[in-house]
Amino acid sequence: MEKLKTFLKGHKWLIFIFFIIIFAVIGYLVADKSNNDSVEVEYITSSVERGFLVSSVSGTGQVSSVDQVEIKPDGSGKIVGVSASNGQAVKAGALIARIDSRDQSVQVSEAVAQLEIAELELKELKELADDLIIMEAEHTLEASKESLKELYFDHQKEMKNAQDIVDNSDDDISSEYEDAYNHISNVFLDVPESLTGFNDFLYDTDICVSENKNFNNNVVTILNGISSSDFVNSNKLKILLDRAEDNYESVENNYDYIFNLYSDIRRDSDQVEIDKMLTQLKIFVRDMSDAIKSGINVIDSFVNYRNEEQLPQYSSLLDHKSSLETDMSILNNDLTSLILAENSIDNVKDLLLEATESLEEYQLKQPITVLQAERDLKEKQRKYDDLVKGPTEIELKSGELAVRQKRNSLWGAQNNLADYYIRAPFDGRLANFDIKKGETVSSSTVIATMIAPRMLAEITLNEIDAVVVEIGQKGNLFFDAIEGLSISGEVVDMDIIGTVNQGVVSYNVKVLLDVEDERVKPGMSVSVSIITEAKQDVLLVPLPAIKNQGEINYVEMLLDGVLTQKQVEIGLSNDVMIEIISGLKEGEEIISQTIQGTSTKDTTSSKTSFGAGGVDSMRAMRNFK
Repeated sequence: MEKLKTFLKGHKWLIFIFFIIIFAVIGYLVADKSNNDSVEVEYITSSVERGFLVSSVSGTGQVSSVDQVEIKPDGSGKIVGVSASNGQAVKAGALIARIDSRDQSVQVSEAVAQLEIAELELKELKELADDLIIMEAEHTLEASKESLKELYFDHQKEMKNAQDIVDNSDDDISSEYEDAYNHISNVFLDVPESLTGFNDFLYDTDICVSENKNFNNNVVTILNGISSSDFVNSNKLKILLDRAEDNYESVENNYDYIFNLYSDIRRDSDQVEIDKMLTQLKIFVRDMSDAIKSGINVIDSFVNYRNEEQLPQYSSLLDHKSSLETDMSILNNDLTSLILAENSIDNVKDLLLEATESLEEYQLKQPITVLQAERDLKEKQRKYDDLVKGPTEIELKSGELAVRQKRNSLWGAQNNLADYYIRAPFDGRLANFDIKKGETVSSSTVIATMIAPRMLAEITLNEIDAVVVEIGQKGNLFFDAIEGLSISGEVVDMDIIGTVNQGVVSYNVKVLLDVEDERVKPGMSVSVSIITEAKQDVLLVPLPAIKNQGEINYVEMLLDGVLTQKQVEIGLSNDVMIEIISGLKEGEEIISQTIQGTSTKDTTSSKTSFGAGGVDSMRAMRNFK
């Protein structure tokens, strides 16, 4: 040993060279190992799948016992039905009251109809058109073309007729006014004779002469033909005679006015003057016919009286009646001719107006029937072209998106409708339940108190999570002391004002257990996961698959062994999965995880399968009611 120590002290430089050689050899070996080995990169891939995504927030607290819970409706409006009474024992989910939900029911019906339409449209897009369907569409298209041609032809024909009416309108109107003038002239041939006959009946003396009466005129003779002692018939006859004389006096006075109008017009007079003459003459002829009728009434009354009294009739009076009836018939025919003449003029003018409006409408725009036929033809042409070329990828995506949107709308409408049916939250007995039909309630109205020995989880949430929590949301409860036990529950209460402790704001939330388990005791520690949002039928990928650069989100994919980035638009997410709004299609493979090692130079990949909701059948997501 002493010799060795002496040797080492005397040969220190040899020892130094020895260690240098040792270190050099080790460095060489390490370098050689590095050169021969490379880092292995393994990519774990996943398929883009469609499923159900649930977002939730979690909190911890303790279990406590609760004896009563206030029942508040989620909807607002007028109570239209009460299905329970105060003090009644009810089961969980039992209907206790109903709010007017007619508007919400209509929304559900409309949402169902809209979903059915969207599904039918998508079905039509996906179904490949066979030769028969294309042939039918072609025949329909050709029929629409022929129909449009016929409409064009009919329209041109109508326009030509309208133009002919306009072109010939001056001649037609002039002809009608000339006919009207002829009718007016013919009336004035009849009126003087009728007026004279009416005057003779009243004021001539032929009845006096024939009956050997010494009176001034026929009126007096007729009046004295009734015994003065017969006051009733005498007075009745006098009233009729006075009316006949008044009528005669009226038409005689108007005759001078009418005749002066007639004297001022000619065949070529202004149309306005002829219109005025027609109107005034119609009135005069009608009045004169009524006046003659009043004279006939006098004769009928006198004749009836003479028959009843078995007295001989005045023969000349009966001749006057026959003459007056003939005159009245002539006047009525004259009145009819005047009315027809006036109507003929109006008809020609109406035809001219319609023809003018039709021409103006054609010059401004085509008739509605033609425009509708043109639109119908374009639509049939589009459908035929679509059948021939088939749906595009964009059309299919748009149809699928429309179905999802309509399905979500229906789901929302159904949930909204359910808010108007107030149900018992758990088994128990109703207290303070005095709501009446017709009363108006809101989400802040306490309509009853539910009494039952139930367990309640009281947890604390931070202010960020509390924002998305609402009363009525469902959740899952897990207990530290009872391994494997999961119980669903419902949020029944939440602090309105938060509690501040050392600058941290928190909110107390109460979650009522849906079912009882004798193992759950008051005071136990509990973790609660509350569902805040859920989406059905959405594209899902694992959360770690999403990467970002600034505000751009993307995923990585292996295309022919080459690592490729693809930009995506993301939506709702939870701790495991995230929604893909656009950028990926169902079934595409994306990289969800990258594993690096130090074994070989090769790059390998493996695939991880996901269920409809997430990784490994969504182990991290629990089944919520």
